[in-house]
Amino acid sequence: MKRILAGLLTALMLLSLGTAAAVAADAPEVTVTLSYADVTGFHVTPQKQFTIPADLSEEYGFEDSFGGEKVSVMDAIVCLHLLLLGEVDGYLDALYDSTYDSWYLINFMGDGMGAFMSFVNGEDPGLGAFAVEIADGDAVSFFAIYDTDWWADFYTWFEVDGEKTGAVAVAIGEPLELTLESSLFGYPMGPIEDADIVLLDIKAAGEYNTAAFDDATVLATADEDGVAEISFAAAGTYYVSATSDYEYEPIMAPWLAVTVTDPAAAALAQAKTAAKAALDTYKDAADYRAAQKAELASAIAAGKTAIDAAATEAGVNTARDNAKTAMDAIKTDAQLTEEETPRPLLEKWRAKLPDWMGGVVHLWDVWQYAILFGLFGWIWFLF
Repeated sequence: MKRILAGLLTALMLLSLGTAAAVAADAPEVTVTLSYADVTGFHVTPQKQFTIPADLSEEYGFEDSFGGEKVSVMDAIVCLHLLLLGEVDGYLDALYDSTYDSWYLINFMGDGMGAFMSFVNGEDPGLGAFAVEIADGDAVSFFAIYDTDWWADFYTWFEVDGEKTGAVAVAIGEPLELTLESSLFGYPMGPIEDADIVLLDIKAAGEYNTAAFDDATVLATADEDGVAEISFAAAGTYYVSATSDYEYEPIMAPWLAVTVTDPAAAALAQAKTAAKAALDTYKDAADYRAAQKAELASAIAAGKTAIDAAATEAGVNTARDNAKTAMDAIKTDAQLTEEETPRPLLEKWRAKLPDWMGGVVHLWDVWQYAILFGLFGWIWFLF
């Protein structure tokens, strides 16, 4: 049975004008995400970006409809050839003489393929590579319409909550329901049933990974409505695709980046951020002398280190409170000034007494006034 999986290559790298070609310094350029699906297998690498100059195709003899004034899909094709094949001559020189129809690029990517399509942001632009302008942030996808045995391949994508998407975020253990939809020559063909939803084994960022599908782990199988539910047990970024071995429904494998978060870890991180912010605003450095300001900064730094080391929210709160206690012990300029101000000997003596003795002395003061008041009362009564 023919191999019906098409390959998806995505690569996001910045190409300077010098690495792509000797282009004019004032040529406009855009940064886009490119992906390529070939006809021999599934080749995938984490997505990266390309910066493409508007006159790149012209530098290699392929005039687009914009004369180097705007970046076209044809510029993106040349860029992709340079990256993957390192050469344009010998691959694109068989180009049919048409400025509107990309179907006659008969040696696309060196595979001897002429029937290919380009999608911009997941949609068929309705024109050939020479006539389609691309802008900053666009995602441009290329894929062959026919394999080498001329079976038409289905373009596929994932939908979440009825929306086409290439990236989604979920929490650990949270069910993620995916629908695998498809089209053929730009016409909707409905969901793909019985397709395996797979987790790709990405070897390394930027690596042209020819074994991605061979090492893929099956996460689920789509039902008759093309729906499958998956979930993840650990935080991280995962790359999900799909395969189908139904002979008459070969698919261009889709791409979905899934970011899995840990709610507990997120809550702990938020608590740490709040605790450190509380230390920053707990005291006003302007209230302290230079030496005490240094002590205050040291206490704050030590507190933040303890907060970062905390493994639980309770630990974060303890570290924060301990830091505040240390900050409370640092005397302000006003406190130091009060200590330095001369006071009567009796007042100094009282200030050094323990709290309980201070209370006794205060009580004796009260009794002194009471006795004096009583004496005056008796004197008035007697005389």
